[in-house]
Amino acid sequence: MIMDRISVVIPAYNCGNTIKRCVQSIQSQTYDNIQIVIVNDGSADNTESVLADLQSAYDNIKVISIPNGGVSHARNVGIDNADGDYIGFVDADDYVDPEMYETLIELIHKHGVKIAHCSYKNIEGAHIHRVGDTGRIIIQDHNEAIKCLLGGKYFIGSLCNKLYRKELFENVRLSEEIKFNEDILANFELFRQVDKSVYIDKAFYSYVSCEQSATHKSSSARSLMGPEQVALVARKISEYSKGEEYEYEATERYAKTSLNLYKNYVFFAGENINQKKKKLKPEIKKCRKYYTGKNDKVSYSLLMYFPWLYRLVYRVYSKHRVKKLDPEQ
Repeated sequence: MIMDRISVVIPAYNCGNTIKRCVQSIQSQTYDNIQIVIVNDGSADNTESVLADLQSAYDNIKVISIPNGGVSHARNVGIDNADGDYIGFVDADDYVDPEMYETLIELIHKHGVKIAHCSYKNIEGAHIHRVGDTGRIIIQDHNEAIKCLLGGKYFIGSLCNKLYRKELFENVRLSEEIKFNEDILANFELFRQVDKSVYIDKAFYSYVSCEQSATHKSSSARSLMGPEQVALVARKISEYSKGEEYEYEATERYAKTSLNLYKNYVFFAGENINQKKKKLKPEIKKCRKYYTGKNDKVSYSLLMYFPWLYRLVYRVYSKHRVKKLDPEQ
């Protein structure tokens, strides 16, 4: 019988309406030996009182209240306070299927790995979209797993659909200054430590789209911070991958995120933006061979030589797309 303890870390910010559902999904697991570490990240709603009730109701819940420092800081605090042999993560507005952690830890022991992970469901209101969910089990060596992480072939870079041996976090924490793609960077550092991992294509994790989510809402913000940080993370991973079997995949990721960043720059003005474009342009030209898709090829040519035409084409396309999506037009 497997007796290993699993610590599930939940960063909680203004989630009074969803945290109970999240916690109850973990309490309903078919695997019993679970600690739940909830980090209240300076919530200003009724989250604190809801957490107090949950802590009174269950003896395996540990609540830590801290000043607001962001989701990565909250997760790092949770890691520091986890006493399990394995660590998993769940966002406060999401939930998990009852068999998720039992399945993952059984796969870990069966295949002798330190990371096991699964697929997920996208929940948008009443609509449920299952990603994959074939039930296929895929065992990957070190290089195969990182290539998949960078290319998204089988799985995404989220921390939340994975279970990790705690020792992998001895020298790994989330970068708190990075607000976008911090999961990808952390997973890159974690997967680099293991010889193999196992993935099961079952959608055990439910990712709930919610405008007020502390961990999800930032991805929709219209600003340069997102594209700049996504490109920064990709550049770091590319630098760490020099000489590795997955160097091509890492460089390709950096090339495409840089092109996307440049797309954003052409819609902003000012001396600071001009300097950024001037600095980034040679990098994009060096990465030209990685723009193999038709859209990337067209975007590259327009952005490098006719940015005014790219802006015009984009605006016409956007208006057409909005009109097409609006049933009243």
